[in-house]
Amino acid sequence: AGSWVNLGSAITTGASTWSTSWATTGLTDGAYSVRALVTDVAGSTTTTATRAVTVSNNLVVTAP
Repeated sequence: AGSWVNLGSAITTGASTWSTSWATTGLTDGAYSVRALVTDVAGSTTTTATRAVTVSNNLVVTAP
């Protein structure tokens, strides 16, 4: 089991959707899991289900 790292700052707009950027160049290529920690105005928190992502920093695109 690995550790969880914060990828962005809190979103306080009250929006029901969100997004973040993730600079992966310092990571080893491979499989990672991401999740979001949600906090409501009362201070209650929950964690979303994890999502699997694959980091591939050395992607080579060639013309057909």
